[in-house]
Amino acid sequence: ADLLDLQGSLFSAQLELQGLQRREEDLARTNQHLQADLQRALQHHQEAERHNKDLQAALEKARLEVKQGEEKWRDEWRQRETEVEKRERNIRELKTSLEHKERLIE
Repeated sequence: ADLLDLQGSLFSAQLELQGLQRREEDLARTNQHLQADLQRALQHHQEAERHNKDLQAALEKARLEVKQGEEKWRDEWRQRETEVEKRERNIRELKTSLEHKERLIE
């Protein structure tokens, strides 16, 4: 009877050990999947960071170009205003001169 009990206990222990080994293998597979998922997530994060940096650089470049364009436009606008003022002053001077000459003729 003792031998049968021992054999039963041994069989039980072997079944339990097999179950634990299967569970350990399952956990190892799950761990591998999680590691792979984590690696993919990290890679995706790094790619997103690089993409964000590229976008940030493009945005800064565009801002600089807009600022330079605005400055150029302002300079050209000032030059045109100056030209218009010169022409208006010249016209006034010519009118004054013409009026003076007309008075002399009269």
